[in-house]
Amino acid sequence: MSLSGRLSAFFLTALAAVLAGFSCSLIGLAWISGVRRLDDRLAASLETLAAAAEVKRHAVEWDPRERRILLGSSDSLDEPRWIAADRSGRIIERSPNQHGKGLDSLWAVELDDRVRPRRVHDLKGRGWRRLSRRIAPQVRRERRREEEHEHEHEHEHDEKFFSELILSAAVPIWPLDASLRELGRLLGGLSIAIWVAAALLGRKLGRRALAPLSRMAERARAMRADDLDERLPCPASKDELEDLGRAFNGLLSRLQEAFERQRRFTGDASHQLRTPLTALLGQIEVAERRERSPEEYQRVLKLVHAEASRLRQIVEALLFLARADAEARLPGLDPVDLAERLEAAIERWSNHPRAADLSLEFSIKDRVVVEAHPPLFDQLLDNLIENAFKYTNVGDRVRLILDRDDRSAIVKLVDSGPGVSEFDLAHVFEPFYRSRSGSVAVKSGVGLGLAVAKRIAVAHGGSIEARATPVRGATFEVRLPLPGDLDEADPVSADRLAVATSDEN
Repeated sequence: MSLSGRLSAFFLTALAAVLAGFSCSLIGLAWISGVRRLDDRLAASLETLAAAAEVKRHAVEWDPRERRILLGSSDSLDEPRWIAADRSGRIIERSPNQHGKGLDSLWAVELDDRVRPRRVHDLKGRGWRRLSRRIAPQVRRERRREEEHEHEHEHEHDEKFFSELILSAAVPIWPLDASLRELGRLLGGLSIAIWVAAALLGRKLGRRALAPLSRMAERARAMRADDLDERLPCPASKDELEDLGRAFNGLLSRLQEAFERQRRFTGDASHQLRTPLTALLGQIEVAERRERSPEEYQRVLKLVHAEASRLRQIVEALLFLARADAEARLPGLDPVDLAERLEAAIERWSNHPRAADLSLEFSIKDRVVVEAHPPLFDQLLDNLIENAFKYTNVGDRVRLILDRDDRSAIVKLVDSGPGVSEFDLAHVFEPFYRSRSGSVAVKSGVGLGLAVAKRIAVAHGGSIEARATPVRGATFEVRLPLPGDLDEADPVSADRLAVATSDEN
């Protein structure tokens, strides 16, 4: 079932329940109100009848000839029917509006003095409400039987005195039943009409409301993998559909950016791999043209080795970048004292021609320990230092600074070179990116060092950021989480212990 069908089914079911509940409640209230009016009429009728009886000490006098009773003189359905009976159930008098014996079944059941009315039926099966009242003499109940015995001969020939009198009145309830049935049919018809109208209108409105979603689905089915400029139609409805369209179009934009970045990466990688391969094959072809001396072969082999080493660096860096996103988090992390690792990095570069330009500073006195993979962390530091040496002149200071805050250990590399432009800052960590700024001399390298450094930082659950200093130079800031703040960072494998120092951006 479609989404519009499920929504329509839900709301139509709810509407049917509401209509049924409303109809039943209305009929129930009408029934209660009608029965209450009938019961009030019965109670008033019995009060009128009771007023016609005179209760004496030893008997109840009932003489309608002295007290004329107008109740029940009309044949109207609203007019109650009544009887007066003695204790044995013998009817003494009945209302004038009882013609024939059609209503005898109303009084055929045992008469009682129930406080609440009861439902009875006449010979035609029609319903009536009946209420009875027992009227007794004023003597106390424990002496009633004795005194009745003593005075039974006193009134045995007087027909207007009775030892006990039962008054009973009845009003027809079948007109109310007929009215309620008619009301039920009317409410049922109206409910069905409303339900059908709601179904038709809801189906139409549901299709119209979900039409943008259908257009999105059609456009999504029509999209091709090679056409990344396509976007879903986004309705300006300011609702969830618009949010969905914008979110999906944002996803498509990010996918397009990722595909274009991958395409550029593939093209740049192909170009970078082609260059050393071409140089390598050229040297070999030149050497094969004629016989050469051992010294010439040694020189060619050295050139071939240099180009092969460069090619190996490029391939290892590319493999690291390609596999880093898809593999698990760094295993085998060890507690690492950053001060010791930074001092070891200074020692590794002590034989470099620019070792005098490299210095180490500590902004804090406390010992800073993080969980890291030592060889990969050393690789990150070497890439940053080599990148700084490539883009600064001899004599420009390059400083390694150790700092920390409440949650992170901070390693800064600050140089005093020509700096990085605002445009370059957004791209320096992209593979194969080279600065287009005229103030920066293009140096040798393949442009993978900073990309590898960023991947290593992210693999440790940290981050790396490049900033331009206010005067000149650039700052690269590496943040690593302190123990207890480590989270599941971007996954990467630790099989990169042999990643060579790649050429930096």
